[in-house]
Amino acid sequence: MAIVDGRQCVSFSTCDYLDLSRHAAVVKAVQETVQLHGVGTGGSRYLAGTAPLHNELERKLARFHCKPEAVVFPTGYMANLGVLSSITTEQDVIFSDALNHASIIDGCRFSRSAVSVWRHNDPEHLESVLRSTPVKGRRLIVCESLYSMTGEFAPLKDICDLSRRFGAVLV
Repeated sequence: MAIVDGRQCVSFSTCDYLDLSRHAAVVKAVQETVQLHGVGTGGSRYLAGTAPLHNELERKLARFHCKPEAVVFPTGYMANLGVLSSITTEQDVIFSDALNHASIIDGCRFSRSAVSVWRHNDPEHLESVLRSTPVKGRRLIVCESLYSMTGEFAPLKDICDLSRRFGAVLV
């Protein structure tokens, strides 16, 4: 939350737009967890090791999603790099919205796939690009549901319809 001209407003400029970081139950849970486990491992998980809480969180996420395993990335940037590079091959083509976040663009670049960019929030252009681009492997459509830099929603119904029509994976 933010105070603007004396009024309390929802701030969409942070990842805490629901103001959960100050919610009493969240603060209490954090305090209890810090008492039990300390404030961190002292370094990244890849250098300092995996804390038991990381393992517990990943087990719970996997169970919740009915999957054998889950992984939690340290940042959204690392998640976009890790996911896009791990689910693609040289045979695939990524169809990326022109205004995707920089971390998504980097993830596309670091993947082994060809990348085709379609005009922002333009399902007609996406359809044209899907139709005209030869693909040996899979088609992956990559967009944001809510564009973090502009606040715009993607036309997800249209994009989902195109994903189904062209047999594309929607990320």
